[in-house]
Amino acid sequence: ELKFEFGFVNGEENNDEQEFEFVLEWGITEDFEFILELPVILGDGGIKGNGDITEIGFHSRFWLEDGIAPAFAVRNLLRLPTGYESSGVDYEARGLFTWTLAPDQARLHFNPFLISTNGDNNENARHLQWGAAIGFDFVLSDDLLFVVDYQNLAEDKGTRNQHILEFGADWNI
Repeated sequence: ELKFEFGFVNGEENNDEQEFEFVLEWGITEDFEFILELPVILGDGGIKGNGDITEIGFHSRFWLEDGIAPAFAVRNLLRLPTGYESSGVDYEARGLFTWTLAPDQARLHFNPFLISTNGDNNENARHLQWGAAIGFDFVLSDDLLFVVDYQNLAEDKGTRNQHILEFGADWNI
């Protein structure tokens, strides 16, 4: 599966960022995917880490949903310092729990995660970050999925956790 993603972040001190991402997810088997992601921050090419291969890793499903027990998978990812003035390798482990709310219509997901940050792309980053996301996805048509997530992330030293609301669509063309 080949994806192109676009995002907008309203940053600190009126430093807004637009990001374009190239994502390749290759299902080697039904339960195992290889992942490669390359984001580029548009407009601010001189930002440390711009052009890093931010995700290279795999997604492995361990079991399917069974009664009240959710489906469970693990996603392991590395950030490689291939971008502008980048350094260090970061690692992320994410648990993926999924429950069906309405068959073929809606699902609930819960994703706790840990991140080990070893580079200096962000001088204020905690070396061990943690958080969780909870959200829903809804089938709008055979080719269109609406997704909404709330994420709580402990990222920078000396600051409160970030509260992030994400929403978007997954459209199969």
